[in-house]
Parts: sequence; structure tokens; C-alpha cells
Amino acid sequence: MVDAVLMRIEGAEIELSRVSDIHPINEGRGFWGKLGTLRIIQTRVSLSIRGSLPRYLTGTNAGGMTREMVRAALGKIEAEAGVSLARGNVYGMEIGRNLPMLGPPQEYMKAWLEYPTRKRIGHGEPQAVIFANKSRSFTGYDKGAESKADPKPEIFRKYECLRLEERIKCGLKRYFGHDVRPWDLGEPDFYEEAVTAWGRSYFRILKRREVSLMSENAARKEIEKALLNIGLASYGVDRVQAHIEAGRKRGTFDKKTAQRLRAWIREIAQDDSVTDPAPLTEELDKQVSAIVKMRGKL
Repeated sequence: MVDAVLMRIEGAEIELSRVSDIHPINEGRGFWGKLGTLRIIQTRVSLSIRGSLPRYLTGTNAGGMTREMVRAALGKIEAEAGVSLARGNVYGMEIGRNLPMLGPPQEYMKAWLEYPTRKRIGHGEPQAVIFANKSRSFTGYDKGAESKADPKPEIFRKYECLRLEERIKCGLKRYFGHDVRPWDLGEPDFYEEAVTAWGRSYFRILKRREVSLMSENAARKEIEKALLNIGLASYGVDRVQAHIEAGRKRGTFDKKTAQRLRAWIREIAQDDSVTDPAPLTEELDKQVSAIVKMRGKL
């Protein structure tokens, strides 16, 4: 689950002979280069290491990353860099999982409407959907299309592959409530925290639902709600949201009116009195729930 990381070790220095593709920085008082697939930045006061742990360890991040593999990657960094990670801090990280799906990833992401506190990036029928703010993002994308050159596990040769990825760009201490050390990444307690946080982010996404069959005794209000849902689904939530944003930018209505319209659209799409979860959403929900449930065994 733990993928890319950004860690910094204060006072550490790496020997030039261990680094490839070296470029000087700060008028020669530092440099950046490569340690395998990882990027190294050496300054007078610290050593920063950034990159994907699974790609560094195995050459690809198409497969899964267990706690043991995280620890193996950290041990490899210490051996190849010649520095101890014990005094380091992790400042950013990605928690991701590749999921084998029955249908194309885009079909699952079509149901994604919005994420509270994060802005949606990507509309229409994208290869990826991103919900982001200044400090973090949650992304879903077609991993099969993104990594055709990678040697994929056997299961991804038979199924479509959807990747769900939570990226914490800064504020890691605030996100988890404590400092994160490099070796914490492979510890059971922290790993459970990370997987739980990943699942929590996924389930915060508001998703389009399908209109349920109405009984012959349906009340007028129920019929009206159902028809609103049918119209919204037919026209497309993304298109409606795009019209609202365009109207706000043109000045057709103000920010407060745009917020009210989005809230109304959300209320229609999430009304469980006349809607049920879409089958594809249920399939994906079950996979994510299962992963979070077994987080201590990953």
C-alpha cells in the first residue's frame, strides 16, 4: 500500500560514488542525483530521498506492497546510500492499491461526483479523476493504460486494473497525529493507520446512485424525486457541474448561489429514498472494504 515517499535525514551525507546522474545545486554547495530509481537531494544540512518504494525494490509498482516489502526497500536504501534512516522524518507519501476489476476503470469513476473539502479535477470520461486540495489528493486511474510497459502480475492480464491512491503532499504529522519516521512505514500499527486512512478517503467520495423501482403506491414527492434523478443521470452530473462552474466564472450567479446549486445536485443524487448504489459502485466498495478489513495482514 505504501508507494512513493519523501523523507529527509538531517545531518546525513551520501558519498558521491553511490549516486548517479549528479547535478550541482546551490552554487555547488549541494547536488541532486539518482539512487537507483530514487531521487537524492544533498544539501549542507540534510539528505532528502524521494520516489516509489515498490519501483525501487522490484522495478515496478504494478504489484502489491506488503509491510515486509516496505522494510526490505528501506533496508536496501540504507545499504546502497550508506546512511541510517533512524534519524529521518517522512514529510510526504502515497498510499495506493491496484484493484482487479470486471469492467473498464472509467465506468467505475463515472459515478464519482465530488469529495468534501477537495476540488475535483477531471470531467467527462477521463483516464483519471483527482480530488485535491493544497495538502492532499485522492486519485483513481486506469493503471493498465498507465503502465503498459510494466510487467504486470498475472491477475492484471485477465482483469482491468483500477488504481486508488491517496497522496499526502504535506502536513503528514497533522494527517496522522504524530511524526512519521521512515522505519514506521513498515510497522503494523502505522501500516494499519495508513490503509484505514486510504479507505476512509475513498468512502468520502460522493457517488451517483441509480433510481430504484417505485411501487404503484408511490407518493407524488417520491415520483418527483425519482424523475429528477432520472433527468440528472441522463444529462450527466459532470455536465451539470461544469455548467454551474461556467456560470459562476461568467458572473451569471455568485459563489453562494453556485454552492447552493451544487448542494441541491448532491441532495438529488444521494437521496436514498428513491435510489440504490450502482452495481459497479457496490463491486468497488466491497473490494475497498475487504482491503481495509484485512489491513493488519497486508
